Amino acid sequence: MSLRASFLAIACLAATMSPLGAIEPDRMIQSDAEFVWSVRPKQLLDSALIKSQGWDLALKTLLAANETVQEIMESTGIDPFRDIDSLLISSRGQREKSRFVIVARGKLNPAKIAKTIEKQGKENGAPVKKYAEEGATVWEMTTPVFPIYAGFIGKEAVVASNTKEDIIECLTGGIRKEPSKEMKTALERMTGREAAWMVGLFTDEAKKGMRGPDTIKDFADKVDSWSATLDMTDAIAVAMNLHSVDGAGATALRKSIEDRFFPFIKNQTKNRGNAANQKKLESMLDTVKLETRGSSLSIKVKIDEALIKKLMEN
Repeated sequence: MSLRASFLAIACLAATMSPLGAIEPDRMIQSDAEFVWSVRPKQLLDSALIKSQGWDLALKTLLAANETVQEIMESTGIDPFRDIDSLLISSRGQREKSRFVIVARGKLNPAKIAKTIEKQGKENGAPVKKYAEEGATVWEMTTPVFPIYAGFIGKEAVVASNTKEDIIECLTGGIRKEPSKEMKTALERMTGREAAWMVGLFTDEAKKGMRGPDTIKDFADKVDSWSATLDMTDAIAVAMNLHSVDGAGATALRKSIEDRFFPFIKNQTKNRGNAANQKKLESMLDTVKLETRGSSLSIKVKIDEALIKKLMEN
């Protein structure tokens, strides 16, 4: 298993399992972050719907059958169902130009994790460098794309980043500058009670990528951020929200979706002559609710046990 694969597997493993507390301006969020993501998996796994469908047991079985995951759990001493309390990811940019910070909080064994990182580096011909800089102890790992830096905050958190400046600041008290005004506003829209949430800023590059009717183009010019939330109780509740500086734009986009998008999707399935799939699609679309509040447009979907049963019927 490669060093990069090990790192990504650890991140994905934590992502599947890690809860985050109430939303505050976390000192681990980059000052120029364009995207922030969090998840509270224990809330997901403990929900009535997950348990009634047996998905919690299925996930545990899946992880138990994965050799890579088991190897990581043994070597690092991490039990994702017990030891990981939270995961926070912030990033900006895309692909090779991207910058990120990943913070996993919980009950950790830094000595075991560090030993695993160093062993993987040695086995893959890319020895891990360990050094002290500006009061922080840093492990530097080489990957084909960019170096990855990692370090620990006591036994409570492990931090990883592909930017040395960010990792050092995180390990010595947190990022010095607060997130941008736009990002802080986006974060304030979250309640901290969601099982999972994401927020992002609409950059100029993202706006250029929005194609479609003039209504969408006009709205894109006025959008400043977006957010998505997932709540899990006895049903799955998903909301995708677009936030703009203009209430008229949100209303116009809602009308465009209702008048053009929904009929188009229904006709596409109907034209293929699959009556069963058409019914399932209509059942799903019936759960979609569009709401405008101020300058925001929300697209909400709620899926309960009855709907899941209907969707899974042959």
